[in-house]
Amino acid sequence: MTTTICPGCGAEYTEGVAACPDCGILLDADDALVYEMDGWEPGERAALDQLLAAAAIAHRWDGDDLLVPEDAEAQVDGLMDRVEFPDALESVPAEEDGDVDDEAVYAVMSDLFVAADRLAGDDTVDIESAGELAMAASVATTTAAPFGVEPASWKQVQQLAEGIVGAIESEAADDVVVRDAASLRDLLRRMV
Repeated sequence: MTTTICPGCGAEYTEGVAACPDCGILLDADDALVYEMDGWEPGERAALDQLLAAAAIAHRWDGDDLLVPEDAEAQVDGLMDRVEFPDALESVPAEEDGDVDDEAVYAVMSDLFVAADRLAGDDTVDIESAGELAMAASVATTTAAPFGVEPASWKQVQQLAEGIVGAIESEAADDVVVRDAASLRDLLRRMV
């Protein structure tokens, strides 16, 4: 019997397993749909990666190419639109999204916390920290409230994150951005 090794976590599976149940990486790339993503920024790819994980879509990166199962094309196209055109699409209300991967949603919240914490710990706003927060915020603003978090509280997180991104984009004073990032970090800390 032939086995397949997961390139993400190293787990071993018998041939025919399409995706690693441990880390969600697409194992069988023979019949995969390939998206050439060389025009996307690293932050956009990271946001798409998180959305794919949150939607429990098996996928794998091969350099600049994204590989997904052919039957996930419509879902992947929709998620790509969410990353490329975040202002044009509305997020799915929590009560309509019954198949949410709680671990992936918590990963989104964790990424936002880490980005806010890094930014809050700086005296000045550097491009890397600002970019991390902007990317984490773009994913968080399209993600339903994590299990156990009140939707109103999550909406407050989303609005604060959007406000910080707006302040960064409008080149607000560094101390304002750092202060708001600290507020976001503290708000998220109470939720975990």
